[in-house]
Parts: sequence; structure tokens; C-alpha cells
Amino acid sequence: MFAQALSVTLKVLLFRAGPQDFPFLPQWTRTVCVLGATPVFFVYALALAPTLALIMATATVVGMALATRGILRVRKVEDRFTQTFQTLLCANAVLTALMAIPFAQVAPILLELAADPELATGAMAAPDLPGGPVLLMNLLNVWNFVVSAHIFRHATNSGFGAGLLWAFAVVAVTMTCVLVFGTLVGSLLVGS
Repeated sequence: MFAQALSVTLKVLLFRAGPQDFPFLPQWTRTVCVLGATPVFFVYALALAPTLALIMATATVVGMALATRGILRVRKVEDRFTQTFQTLLCANAVLTALMAIPFAQVAPILLELAADPELATGAMAAPDLPGGPVLLMNLLNVWNFVVSAHIFRHATNSGFGAGLLWAFAVVAVTMTCVLVFGTLVGSLLVGS
């Protein structure tokens, strides 16, 4: 089953399959959540404390679950949650793992800017972000967004425009969860 899930994930990333093709594995949801959160944790950990990175990676998975459940409920196709959510997590995990490579080159510069806010205001010469890694990160983000739209287009029996709208909703809910959990829980655990 794992090989089939990986094969379908790669096909989804190339827009040759949808969540309906993903194996129905409700007993694997926890495992897929951990697999989905792991690359997110490693990317966040490049710039944040490990505890905060773990909180934010968990919030990412929770946000994706809430958004997916809500979207499928609105479209009255809640029975598709398991395959849609697992497909979304697996696709996101692959693209986030790829993003770790360029972000590892950008993160030290961002940490330097965070440590000395005057660099960002232009009072001193700000360090240049490397163009190649930043471009690659942007391309991976766009690819991830379009893949999400593709997944929701299939899951909701919608057109691609509606899929883009659903993908935007997922990003909005996920980022809200990450910011809220990151701020509240992070300040309680890391700030104390």
C-alpha cells in the first residue's frame, strides 16, 4: 500500500491523478499526518527553535485538516475526506521536502535580518538573498498551490477556478492556525 500511495502522490504532483486514485487507508491517517508534518518541521526548524517548529508543523496539519473537512462539508462530499486529506498531506510533504534545500541557503540570512532589524530598514546595507534559491522556493510554493487546487477540483467535482478558490481557503485556514498556535502556544512554551 505504501508503494501505491507514493506512486499516486507522484502522479498527483504531475497532475495525472487525483485524490480518488489514492488508496483508501483510514487506519494510516495518523502515520500520514506524521509523514506530512515531518518535512514542515524540518523547514521551520531551519529558522525557529525546535519546539516552536514542532508546534507550527502540527498547526499546519491541523489547519489542513480543518480546511479540508470544511470544504468537503460545504460541497456535501464528506465521505471523501480521508483520501483528499491524505493526498494533500503527501503532496505537500514531497514539495516541502524539496523546499528545504533552497530554504537552507536563505534561512541564515533571514536569521541575520531578524537578529539585526536595522538591516531590514535600510540603515545599513542589507544582505542580498540568493536569487536562485528564492526563485526555486517561489516556484515550489506556486506548484504546491496549483497541486492543492488540482486535488480540491477532483475532490469537490468542481472546475479548476473553484479548485483555486478552495486551495486559497486551505492556505488561509492553515496560515491562521500556524500563526495562532505559533503565537499562543509558542509564547507559553518557548517564551517561559
